[in-house]
Amino acid sequence: MLDVTERPPLFADYLTEAELAAEAGKSLRTLRDERQRRIGPPFVKWGNLILYSRDGFREYLKSREQAPRLRNRAEHRATRHAELTT
Repeated sequence: MLDVTERPPLFADYLTEAELAAEAGKSLRTLRDERQRRIGPPFVKWGNLILYSRDGFREYLKSREQAPRLRNRAEHRATRHAELTT
């Protein structure tokens, strides 16, 4: 595994899967499962090493943003009515 203390400058913006798991609050198993199912963040395979770009992970999070849902139809109608009357 790539040690943080001896990381070459070329890899400065990358995290190992263990580092990403710790920072993102996910288990290694979850990251590996998502990678295998191709639903997780983008990664680079360098030999046996799996690396995640910090920017790539941020973009992945951004792409998963969702707008809050309305609770019921009455709220939806009230919101829609307010939008149309302003």
